[in-house]
Amino acid sequence: MRKNIIIKTVILFTAVLFTACIGDLPDEQFEKYVLLTQNGWVEQDIEFTPSNIVELPVSISISGTSDNSLNVNLSLKYDTDVLDRYNLEKYKLQSGLYYTAIPESAITFNKSLTIPSGKDVGVVNVTIDFNQITDPYKDYVLPLSIESTNHYTLQELDKTEILKRSEGLFHIRRINSFSGDYSGSATVFLTEAATPPPPGLKYKKKSSGKDANGQDIVIDGTPVPNKTLYAISDNECYFYAGQIDRNSINRNDYIVNVRIDENDSLIFSSPNVDLQINANAAIIKGAEQSNIETIQKAVLSDMRYENVTKIFKFCYTFYDLHDSSPVTAANNHILLAEGTISRERKELKKD
Repeated sequence: MRKNIIIKTVILFTAVLFTACIGDLPDEQFEKYVLLTQNGWVEQDIEFTPSNIVELPVSISISGTSDNSLNVNLSLKYDTDVLDRYNLEKYKLQSGLYYTAIPESAITFNKSLTIPSGKDVGVVNVTIDFNQITDPYKDYVLPLSIESTNHYTLQELDKTEILKRSEGLFHIRRINSFSGDYSGSATVFLTEAATPPPPGLKYKKKSSGKDANGQDIVIDGTPVPNKTLYAISDNECYFYAGQIDRNSINRNDYIVNVRIDENDSLIFSSPNVDLQINANAAIIKGAEQSNIETIQKAVLSDMRYENVTKIFKFCYTFYDLHDSSPVTAANNHILLAEGTISRERKELKKD
């Protein structure tokens, strides 16, 4: 009995002591910071509009465990120094891979903002006029930073990070109905002249000889499982031919445009005539015409949305700009890219 009384006394004393400690804790247990709500590297998808002018809301927050009790005045800055630091850290001296800042002349926003007492978030609307951007093939970033605040502090740069939480690089990705990151099965083959060439037929996959049935033994190609299509208008994208991607130093030499015309046919072209892009399946032995198929499925958990799958089947030839050897029938420098890749995106249903 005496033992039970002692145990209950100890428990009661501990509970009182714990409650007293909790009551002594300050409302704010951490230092408050002012930061961009989305900070660091931010992938920013932007749809096309008839005016080609869009408004991007940029949110600014006050962190901490207690409510904000002050009127916080701060200033937001278009800050190319942030992008310069990022480019140098990521790509070192490979300046051909650097991201490009959206021209300051193409953006407008109110550089001053007040977050009133009782609020923890404010929003600045940044207007981007894409009519002021003349090169659709550059990879654009909107660089912003919080320049100053009259209360609280801006987080210093962490030694392990490139960007502060008060800095944001908004990577602008224009999107249309078939842009995006695709994956699947695609291959780049060497080709040779089709001999004897039937009418219209120019190329076939390069072979190492004939099998027992007299069929060509096709030399294995190079797999290319991923490809990104970048939107440059409401009905046109571009990508990089063959194995080339965004991280290839000579990527701009390999730009391929693909446009959907009024008959839903795909039209291939390139700003580089030396690439000799050709998507006419009739000139390639065994090739099929390129097309894009759309599959739509309702999102049962939210009927406002649907999952849209795009299936991109392609076949095109292009000139191997890396090969400086003489052009011969056996080494014609023409590469063949073919395959089927797809991407899925959750989209708001259109009326």
